[in-house]
Amino acid sequence: MNSERVLITATPPTSNGDLHLGHLSGPYLAGDVFKRFSRLLGKDARFITGGDDNQSYVDLKARQMHLTPAAVAGRFNDAIEATLRQADIEVDLYVRPLSSPRHAGFIADFIRRLHAEGKLVARDNDGSWCERCQRYLYEAHISGVCPHCAAPADGNVCEACARPNQSVDLLDPRCKHCGGPATRRACTRLYFPLAPYASQLCDYFRRVHMGSHLAALCDAMLADGLPEIPISHAVDWGLPVPVAGFTAQRLYAWFEMAPGYLSATQEMLDARPSGDTWESWWKSADTQVVQFFGYDNGYFHSILFTSQLLAFDPAIRLPDAFVTNEFYRLEGLKFSTSRNHAIWGQEALAHLPVDVLRYYLCHNRPEAEQNNFLLAEFQQTVERELVGAWQPWLARLGRKARGELAGVAPGMGAKTAAQERFAQELDGLVRTVTAWYEAVRFSPQRVVAGLNQLVRSAHAFGAAESHWRPDAAAERGTAAALELAAAATLALLAAPIMPRFAARLRSDLGFPAMRGGDWPAAAVTVPAGQRLAAMEAPYFEAVGRRVAALADACRGAVAAGRE
Repeated sequence: MNSERVLITATPPTSNGDLHLGHLSGPYLAGDVFKRFSRLLGKDARFITGGDDNQSYVDLKARQMHLTPAAVAGRFNDAIEATLRQADIEVDLYVRPLSSPRHAGFIADFIRRLHAEGKLVARDNDGSWCERCQRYLYEAHISGVCPHCAAPADGNVCEACARPNQSVDLLDPRCKHCGGPATRRACTRLYFPLAPYASQLCDYFRRVHMGSHLAALCDAMLADGLPEIPISHAVDWGLPVPVAGFTAQRLYAWFEMAPGYLSATQEMLDARPSGDTWESWWKSADTQVVQFFGYDNGYFHSILFTSQLLAFDPAIRLPDAFVTNEFYRLEGLKFSTSRNHAIWGQEALAHLPVDVLRYYLCHNRPEAEQNNFLLAEFQQTVERELVGAWQPWLARLGRKARGELAGVAPGMGAKTAAQERFAQELDGLVRTVTAWYEAVRFSPQRVVAGLNQLVRSAHAFGAAESHWRPDAAAERGTAAALELAAAATLALLAAPIMPRFAARLRSDLGFPAMRGGDWPAAAVTVPAGQRLAAMEAPYFEAVGRRVAALADACRGAVAAGRE
């Protein structure tokens, strides 16, 4: 995975609401962190996502708001893009399918090709139906009990176990509009059989990098036999199906996402013409493709999308890594847009410093298991680590830079045994943190733990070295040079997670702005004679008042989750 180009995707958020902290803690912040790391390595890294405008949940929200689905998608895409900017999440393209110059046409060509090659088939099967509402039910419009894990589930996929269903196999199925029982009605739809790709999927899953939870899901679905997936539905929202006999039906929104990534790549490249095409990225051995998504979307990315790409063109380079996250909970309950049980991204960022929130969401990221956001725990962590450990060390180093060092970095002389051990520890931390940023073992949680360890070690080292007598110039100078090296190393290692803090600290240490190729292989030394800034303004301050104000602002949202 030493490619010079990196293409990063994050599952398009459903454009039926703004992003809350549960969303941000998952693929969007993670994708941005990985992109920043990749660019510091010197790679041409691009990050794409966009609104899921054709989703049935957009249609459902529109009915609730008495608006058109297009108006709902437009409103919430505006909000989502604003939240991403406010969180310093830099995407190279945010696709809006309803206004994209490429999306609909590319998807239509993709469907026509699969159908012409016999990879989509017509099937006469029962679909879910509401007699009272006289409407076809699927996905957002029907709920029941998952036939696989017995958890509450909507149609077509279960959020709890991530396995697909056919809507008609839900237990106790009910219409979301009237609450009445769902019945069955015969209908003809287009299906995509997954079984023909089982052998290729088995081979692929042996080499793609993914977490154990997702690997277990793939293993279970392959063992049970892969289903046929209905990809057209008798509804009036979504892309028209470009196949004769099915043009009155609409395409399953999840089936447009895999080709949507290809189309989005071309749309991104069109914005900065270079002669590249989506094929030159997706069919090149020089491109690393890394996809970020929640575990609840695991079947889509690993099995459905992969099968679609295999069916469309076997020359397409399949993703090198799937990076997943589990559900993030708020005060013990699942974040919920529909119940307004959420702390919205823009609301949180209106009260909290962006780098502090990014730091905590990485520290508390639900990587291998579900995690919980508690405002009290957020405050305790920030004030224990950033305010209680990072700030005192940096403030002391700043006083040393202004006083003993007179604003000039000292040279690195011969090291004592203790100084040599600390230098080796810094080099080791660089290697450790780098490993946890890489796609194959990506873990912002462990990165943050490494940053905290660096700060604690540097603080303890500086305190111990302060006992040299005033005229022990060589020992004191080398100790100061090592502490400055620790700060310079921290600035780079923290940059993907805390870009504003990192840029300021690096500037205070006399370095130019970070650029591609700056990622260190070992601890960063501050050159002798380099001018140091005053470092007087605090990098981190107590957040009690900010947290209290946010708690007041979101008190209704927390209460909504308990109703």
